[in-house]
Amino acid sequence: MTINLRGDRIVQLRKSMGMSQYTLADHLSISQNQVSRYENNQVNPSVDTLTDMARTLNTSTDYLLGMTDNPAPATDQQPELTRWQVELVNLTRGRDEAFQQRLVEGLKRVWDVWFPDESDNTPPDS
Repeated sequence: MTINLRGDRIVQLRKSMGMSQYTLADHLSISQNQVSRYENNQVNPSVDTLTDMARTLNTSTDYLLGMTDNPAPATDQQPELTRWQVELVNLTRGRDEAFQQRLVEGLKRVWDVWFPDESDNTPPDS
């Protein structure tokens, strides 16, 4: 799989943090020349370097790769799911939207029976 790094985004984030190419290179344990190559779209980093770069620049790998226009770190975009939430998601994988809708409606009916005192019919956050 080929990755296509957005060098312009590295430059913008690095400068917004007041960071030089040398400083970023030091954080990534690479040379300043290599940072310059990334910023000028001459080479692509390894997955490890890309991950470290995203962490250092407080963004997501998806943003650096141009897969999203939201520069927020992935942890800010998507809260971690509990194992039960993952289980529910897995139950719906590969199912059509009608099935998913019936499942949600069924869960809401069960919620009403098990927790009749909850007025808004919405399960609490876990």
